[in-house]
Amino acid sequence: MLEITNIGNYPENTFRIMNRAGALVYNVKGYDNVSRVFDGQSNINGKLLQAGTYFYQLEYSDKGKLIRKTGYILLKY
Repeated sequence: MLEITNIGNYPENTFRIMNRAGALVYNVKGYDNVSRVFDGQSNINGKLLQAGTYFYQLEYSDKGKLIRKTGYILLKY
């Protein structure tokens, strides 16, 4: 399970994961580390993602300012 530190402080967020070709494999509004979490399965097609590198984008609002964080996730099984 992917835990995002302090995400509970920003309940109105959007979290996306893309594969290396740029295709969306996970998309959720209101990621919360409890009921809306990434566990290696795509919520687009329901399949377990292959091991490898994926890229993420997290957007949330802080005091009216849109913040966008990006980076990568390495899945290993």
